[in-house]
Amino acid sequence: TFTMQPLPLRAAQDLIRFLHQPVYHSQRFKLWLSYFEIYGGKLFDLLSDRK
Repeated sequence: TFTMQPLPLRAAQDLIRFLHQPVYHSQRFKLWLSYFEIYGGKLFDLLSDRK
């Protein structure tokens, strides 16, 4: 609905909350994020600075 947060935002919040748990503090996690859009039959990387 209109008042709900977008799914990618909620997923990112859950991942960050998960990685901040004390049991994982000694682990060395790396987190990569990609965000793509398909529009007009073309694929766009929404986080890339390249045009």
